[in-house]
Amino acid sequence: MQTGGRNLQWSLAALTWLIVLAILGMILLAGSQGEGGIQNSDSGGNTTALVLAAIASLPLFMSRVRFVAKKWIPWVIGGVSLALGLAMSLFSLVGPPIVSWSMYGGLQVLKASQVFMDLAWVLRWIDCEGCRSEETNYGSGLLWIKQLTLAQINEQWAIPIGFALIVILSAALYWLARMSPPGALPLYLLASISSAWLLLLDRANVDSFVFLTPFLAVLVYQRASNFWGWSGLALWIWWLGTWKFYPFALGLLLLPVLFIKRGWIVLVGFVIATVVFVAVQWESTMSGFQANQVNVYLEDFPAFGRTPIIARMGGGYDQSSLLALPNLLVFALAVSAFFWGILYGKAMNTRDLPKGLLAVGGSGMFLANVLVGGFGFAYKGPFLLLAVPLLALGLASKNRFVLYTAIVSMLLIALSIMLSYSILLTSLASILVASLAAGMGVTACLEHVKGVLASRSRQSTAV
Repeated sequence: MQTGGRNLQWSLAALTWLIVLAILGMILLAGSQGEGGIQNSDSGGNTTALVLAAIASLPLFMSRVRFVAKKWIPWVIGGVSLALGLAMSLFSLVGPPIVSWSMYGGLQVLKASQVFMDLAWVLRWIDCEGCRSEETNYGSGLLWIKQLTLAQINEQWAIPIGFALIVILSAALYWLARMSPPGALPLYLLASISSAWLLLLDRANVDSFVFLTPFLAVLVYQRASNFWGWSGLALWIWWLGTWKFYPFALGLLLLPVLFIKRGWIVLVGFVIATVVFVAVQWESTMSGFQANQVNVYLEDFPAFGRTPIIARMGGGYDQSSLLALPNLLVFALAVSAFFWGILYGKAMNTRDLPKGLLAVGGSGMFLANVLVGGFGFAYKGPFLLLAVPLLALGLASKNRFVLYTAIVSMLLIALSIMLSYSILLTSLASILVASLAAGMGVTACLEHVKGVLASRSRQSTAV
């Protein structure tokens, strides 16, 4: 690559880190003005600055990274996830309480009052047909399940569904590890014991179904890339959107339908159905969005969010305004990292559509919750794992910029899913790496599109 291109790559990476520095500077300044000075500030700014400075600088001293992988390692990753997920839930059901609490405490997983609590709560809400006493802040689409099950659904379904999800999600983690380059395997091994991943297994949250949807898109692309296959996927994504609204963004996974006969009908139908539903449910959409805005969590908590970041920048700003300086800085961080990801993708020159779809789906869902929505609990972290197969491709590169970006990405994702009680650090790290992954994912998908169009053009010319 020419010198100008290399300069642009490193300049954009440097700009991203400078925006992080500006955010931390405002947070540390706000802490120093409080009672007791900066040394007594509980914002987490000091630790965050130190850790992110290390992640930004240490990979600069690496010129090559080598990983040796064995075929059985993905099986170990899936097996560890399965064993821990089953053990936590089984001990909570039938084991001695001291063993259960010790396991949850040791793994830094926030223990709920009942097994598969999030799923059980949703099922109670469905069973009582949306009663206020079990209000879950979900969309009306979930209530349709009662009619689809002939009114048989109830809270007791949470146990078998929860255990089934542990098995399916562990298999998905195995599949991610198997399709990834060797350099991603240490991260997936950490993920199998991470607090964010185990919290998703433990709570059986509805996000489990959202997490699995990009896998479904890849399977449709590889095994059933026809009108009916994509129509079924579009219907599933639309129904997910009626549960929680943000999964409507997974409609981006439908773009390959443009390469099949009458595929545009699927895309247009999905867009029309989405617009109609959001218009009819506009009040519910806004109430869900505003509910995220109040989750500032000044104390550390297993979660991510834009709002916890801006809440630490001092009280001199209107935090409800998206145009306030703190919000603008966080959005600027995301935009800068997104273009960093685009340059990373161009430097890699990959056209791997399956990996691109996974990265776009995972990063898109994470950013829709944490950046746009403003807040997401720790079980949103596994969405970042969907981007690892694509991001990790650069670990084998001899290009310094590519290798640097790949190492930084792996470290930021590992930090985001492993830490439970450092909300400022995990929020900044996760927003940065999710935006970078979105940029690279979009680039990989567009490069695939360009390749298909070029191939068709050559065939047309030959004819």
